[in-house]
Amino acid sequence: MRAESKLIRDLFEGEQCLIVPVFQRPYVWDRVRNWEPLWNDIMTVSEMFHREEKPEPHFLGAVVLDSSDKDAADISVLQVIDGQQRLTTLQVVLCAVRDAFGTAGVDGRFSKVLNKLVTNEDQLSTEDFAPYKIWPTLRDRAVFAKIVGREQADSGTDSRLLDAHQYFFEETLTWLTENGLDQSRIRGLVDALRTGLQLVVIELSEADNAQVIFESLNDRGTPLLPSDLVKNALFQQLERAGADVSQIFEEYWQRLETDFWHEDVRQGRLIRTRVDAFFAHFLTMHTGEEVLSSNLFTRFKELTSALDVTGLEQFVTEIAECSDLYRRLVQRDDSEHRSLLDTAETLDSSVLFPVVLYLSRVAAPEDRAEAFSHIESWLVRRAVLKATSKNYNRMLLELLKVLRAADSDHGSVVRHYLIGNSSESGRWPTDTEIHEAFVTAPLFKLLTRPRLRMVLRGCESGLANEDAAPRDLSGVDYAVLAERRDAVSDDVRPTLGNITLTAKSTALGRTRAWTERKEILAGSGLHLNEGLPDAISDVEIAMRSSRLADGFCKRWPHPDSRAFDTSIGDQSDEAEHDVRVPDSGDAVLQTMWAGIRDYFLPLPVGTVARLGYVKLIWPR
Repeated sequence: MRAESKLIRDLFEGEQCLIVPVFQRPYVWDRVRNWEPLWNDIMTVSEMFHREEKPEPHFLGAVVLDSSDKDAADISVLQVIDGQQRLTTLQVVLCAVRDAFGTAGVDGRFSKVLNKLVTNEDQLSTEDFAPYKIWPTLRDRAVFAKIVGREQADSGTDSRLLDAHQYFFEETLTWLTENGLDQSRIRGLVDALRTGLQLVVIELSEADNAQVIFESLNDRGTPLLPSDLVKNALFQQLERAGADVSQIFEEYWQRLETDFWHEDVRQGRLIRTRVDAFFAHFLTMHTGEEVLSSNLFTRFKELTSALDVTGLEQFVTEIAECSDLYRRLVQRDDSEHRSLLDTAETLDSSVLFPVVLYLSRVAAPEDRAEAFSHIESWLVRRAVLKATSKNYNRMLLELLKVLRAADSDHGSVVRHYLIGNSSESGRWPTDTEIHEAFVTAPLFKLLTRPRLRMVLRGCESGLANEDAAPRDLSGVDYAVLAERRDAVSDDVRPTLGNITLTAKSTALGRTRAWTERKEILAGSGLHLNEGLPDAISDVEIAMRSSRLADGFCKRWPHPDSRAFDTSIGDQSDEAEHDVRVPDSGDAVLQTMWAGIRDYFLPLPVGTVARLGYVKLIWPR
């Protein structure tokens, strides 16, 4: 390893190209953290040159270079191990100042001096990188070439490099305008760029391990992500094994370089980039063991250290396939995943992803649908009961191990696993518990608004006829039936029977009478609003809670669920249930109670029936 301080002039004036490996991350520096501080430094040094103070070179940090197997006639080629963000930014600054000089009509000799720092003069080499002092990552190359070549970028191009060029170009024009094309100040700026900025250039020898050095370094202001370390380690291994890393990168990895993968996502209390979240889910699925972002890179190295080139290429292929699947899951491109993933998002249960990824890759479609249905029912039922979710991570890892051991019938595997868990931290709530919660629990207070909407929309789906086309419920929101002035007790008011769905644009109006509100709701076309009573009361709300519970259990069934008739039945006298009691002395009461028992026992706990519906017909 050899370290040497170099001015920008000494680093860039020679016929050389510093190539950034295709597998390093794209350009990520931004205005606030990087461009503005750099420009302020340049302005400070420029002013000192203008005053002929002969300042000491301003230190900009270190870069690490290594030898390269690429060849380009008379051009020296080195590989950038660390510092590509800094080097690329300096090249963009030089181009922007050069271009601003041209726009403002500055003496052309200054532009020519700067142009020598961004282009090579070699005319013999046919390599794509030969004309350039820096050849950035694959994603940035086309835009970078246009910037250096003073070409107009394609309309609509979204590039951080273009943003950087625009920023430094505008700052230079503003500076020129303020100083009236003062030749001494322009000379001071050019001198500052050529000899007033300094880097420590570290060139590695054959004995140095470039990957170890890369892992220990961070770019200024932009820490390396775990996924950055994974990518670099993987492609370093592929390169050492003799694989065509450019081809592998373009075919399998470049898809992970888009903005989608570098958006921040929330997982519980943590915020991380989506690509890091994906790798944690992918490695968990791949190993059947929990992999956190904090030890993602370590776990990855353990998995790949012994792989030959074939194994590495297969591993990259699997990453690509799973990343495509993960993106479809996140963007809800596949209808079969949508319901479960919408539910998981509402319940903040991202721990599902390794299981969903695994089932999506190995399970037959019908098995997958059954498995997803069971998992969703288990999640939603526990959410309604406000059951703890603290052990979901452990349970889903156990489920993943059970699934990995199964060859087929994955739907049944999931069902047996979930129903076999009897602990409070993992059991699957029954219909009886759901009915009791709907009728007695203050779910309006206990559930968050997104969860309340999810439950009500599920009830609406369950109450619909099976052959009815699914209805778009995105334009509806919850509404309260009984207002304060209605004859409903405080215990019943927050139960689910007092909540419904209606169009967001519908104003029920708290001052309207119940008969008016009922008429408005009846016109909503929602099954939730069918059969609303003429007068609202505790009994009516309790009966409606029970009916909604039926719809809920039909939408999110339990393996022991019974068949529900969720239609609004005839409530006329002809629909009354008779319990005939014979006149037989003491046996009369026994028989009467037996009849009542036979009628009520099949009904779930929480079902409310009007006493008028049960007619005791005594013998005459």
